[in-house]
Amino acid sequence: MALQDSGSIPPIVSMSLSDINVELGELGTTKLDFLTAATSFSGILDDGQVEILEFYNKTFSVGTGPYGARSLHTFRFINDSGTEQGWQDGELVSAAENTTNGLPGSYAIQEETDFVGFEVDDGQLTNGDIIYENSTGVTLTNLRPGGDFAAGTHFLLDTDADKLFQINSSAVVSNLTDRTPTTPTISETSKDSTSITIGITGDTVVTREYAPFLDNVEQTNILPTSSGSIGDTGVSTSYTYSGLSSNTAYALKVRGENAFANGSDSNTLNITTDVGVVWTNNTSSISIESSTGNDLIQDVLLSTGHAGGPWAIEVTIGDGGTSVSVAQPSAGTLELRYADNSSMTGASAFATSHSGLSDLTTKWYYQLRYTEQGTNTNHTSTGNTITWSNSGVDDTTTGVNITFSNEL
Repeated sequence: MALQDSGSIPPIVSMSLSDINVELGELGTTKLDFLTAATSFSGILDDGQVEILEFYNKTFSVGTGPYGARSLHTFRFINDSGTEQGWQDGELVSAAENTTNGLPGSYAIQEETDFVGFEVDDGQLTNGDIIYENSTGVTLTNLRPGGDFAAGTHFLLDTDADKLFQINSSAVVSNLTDRTPTTPTISETSKDSTSITIGITGDTVVTREYAPFLDNVEQTNILPTSSGSIGDTGVSTSYTYSGLSSNTAYALKVRGENAFANGSDSNTLNITTDVGVVWTNNTSSISIESSTGNDLIQDVLLSTGHAGGPWAIEVTIGDGGTSVSVAQPSAGTLELRYADNSSMTGASAFATSHSGLSDLTTKWYYQLRYTEQGTNTNHTSTGNTITWSNSGVDDTTTGVNITFSNEL
């Protein structure tokens, strides 16, 4: 039934506070909280004020319509060595999982059934709804600050709605969050011939881990930069796919996961790795020979190339600076000098190794020099390798064969 109609303004029909209590399903002698009572009727709080006249002709009808409808729900919370509390901000991943994973060992999960008053939207747990102890009346749940919980920020898990939410001292629902991780967005950050780095942006309030996928194959999960707090929205996390093949197309995506559920897949990035470092070397061996060494002086032999000019080697693309080194024979010294042109204009000095060669050059020309050990040393050795290197990719296909003797 409805409360009395005022009849006229000013009212000619009286209405007592006990009448309001009875309409709410309480005893007539129950202490009345006007603000709490006002939330149980449609329209009273629309102007932000509560006046006794606004209660006239109001109906509290449990189970029908958005205002006054209540539904029994199961709520989970924490018992910390006998002290009841909600999950704290920062513990929301565990709350969504209905676990105490990563939380103090004194924590245990408890449950209680109370009633959701659908103050905002009939049938759906919504920010602004109120949790009551009973199906009728205005007694609020004890699962709130000022009830069984100490003052502060507390979150509950509603296992019927599969949502967690913050509850205040007036038992009002806020910061409603799904237990299932939200869908992240990914974007390319950088790449090279063997790796791709992506940026992951998403709401990680209930995300324990990110699962990266490479061509639909799940990779090792990673932790978000931060998670578990109600403010963890728009969190940026970086992930690198490594050990990839060069000049190869890959499909990349990510999803959020926790122990309760896996979220939906992110957008898919189709990215091709850079062309890798590839050496092209047509020279397998170089011979340095002389049988006319002078046993009174230290002899020096030059290998300036072949009929086509200096020796040469090519690289497809540089990615970090080329270096070159020459393996040393057991007697004497073998050195190399290089240039970026076949005329050897501006060539480097002879040395056993060089580093920091420009990545802008893709073809290097070089010459060799063998210096006798002492003044009267005959020497023969084979396969003294020349190692060209860039970004960890080496070419050691050239072996230098030395045959030298002093006859003069």
